[in-house]
Amino acid sequence: QNDNLHEAKLLHLSSEKAVLGLGWSPIWDFQETINMTVDWYRRQFEGAAVWDLTNEHIQTYMNLLNKRSD
Repeated sequence: QNDNLHEAKLLHLSSEKAVLGLGWSPIWDFQETINMTVDWYRRQFEGAAVWDLTNEHIQTYMNLLNKRSD
């Protein structure tokens, strides 16, 4: 066991490498991301099947991606 391993107390997330290295750009803006996250947790809390809910959100994302790619 390694006692030097620890969980980071603060994480800094950035998509900069994906933007610069891959030319990636987000499909959802900040507000839509928050809305979808809240929807997922709310519906999950209300008893929705997590697998189905997650697949639904992925499909929603993919549909928007395809629409914007046209």
